[in-house]
Parts: sequence; C-alpha cells; structure tokens
Amino acid sequence: MWGYCSRNKGVPYHAGQPTEQAFCNYCVEKGMSHALNGRPDVLLTHLLQCSNVPNAVKLSFVKGAKRRAHRSASENLTKALPLTKTTPNGSMDAFCVAKPMAPENYKELDHELLRIILYCNISFNCMQSPPLVAFFLKWMPGLQRVPSPRDLSGKILEEVYGSVRDAAAKVYKKGVHVVLTIDGWKSRSGTKLFGFLFHNT
Repeated sequence: MWGYCSRNKGVPYHAGQPTEQAFCNYCVEKGMSHALNGRPDVLLTHLLQCSNVPNAVKLSFVKGAKRRAHRSASENLTKALPLTKTTPNGSMDAFCVAKPMAPENYKELDHELLRIILYCNISFNCMQSPPLVAFFLKWMPGLQRVPSPRDLSGKILEEVYGSVRDAAAKVYKKGVHVVLTIDGWKSRSGTKLFGFLFHNT
C-alpha cells in the first residue's frame, strides 16, 4: 500500500483524528496532490478508482486482497470507470465524464442556435460573452466548443439560408401570391447590401 502512497507524518487528516494525511504518488506525479485520509481502506479504494494508477497495479491489489462481506476489492475495481478523472480540487471518481458530442449533433446545434438568435434579434457577438460560453459548456454535457460570431454569420448562416430557401422554393413553385420588399444599405466596411422580404398574400 505505502509503496504507492506517501504519508504526511504528524499531520492529521482532520483536526482531532488519529489518521494522518496521505498522498497518492501517481496523483502527485500528475500535479494533483490533494490530501487523502490515511486509512488503508480509503487508500485502497482511491488506488482502485484513480485514473492515474496503472491497471497492472490495480490488478495486483485485486489478486491479493481478501474479500469482505459487504464489499470486495474486485467490486471496487469494477467501479473504476475508464472515464473518471482526478482534479487538483479533489477526486471526481464518482462522476462519469460525458462522451464528446458527435459531429452531426454539432451541426444541428449550430443551426438551432442561429435560428434562436435570429428570431430573438440578438447580436452574433453574444457568442463572445464569457458567461454565455461558460453556461453552454457547463450545462451541455459532452459539448467541447461553441460557435463563434464568425461561424454564425458565415458558414452556418449560409447553410440555414440554403435550407430555408429550398423549402420556400418548393412552396412557391406550387403557386402563391407574394409581395416583395427590397431595402439596400452599406455596412461599416463599405460593402453594399440588399435585403429581400417576401410577404404571403
């Protein structure tokens, strides 16, 4: 056990407790030196579940450990999910990290997000807001990135426009009466722009 962990002699894990602080040597190597309770059963559980500990070390504990009535070391190994992490702020072994979002889901998310922004008349620059980006990354498991203002106003806008244009063309080919409104202006960079709005009658 102590070949894989180090004891902080004389420093209790909690004030008034006899057990001392201990550190996982593998976590220390990764710069994740959070204190552990020095009790052998706590250290064994950590070594079995820590993502920094090699599988060969975990298997050596399972082979030599004695089974207990309510929980065995092999059961602890089963709980050692390959998608767990240990962070500088403490162990997160109890949480499963979500799988990265599939590429096709990113495209659907980008299109839906653009529709919301256009419908609510929100500036594309909102995607530069750190709180909004943090909100998406926190509450959407598996999300690795969010579209930038350039993405929304460029490629994504062209894709959504193309899909809307094709859907409208199918309707208008069947024969409908519309009123066409045109407006023109210049952007800040001097680019001439025209806006077209069709009204069904």
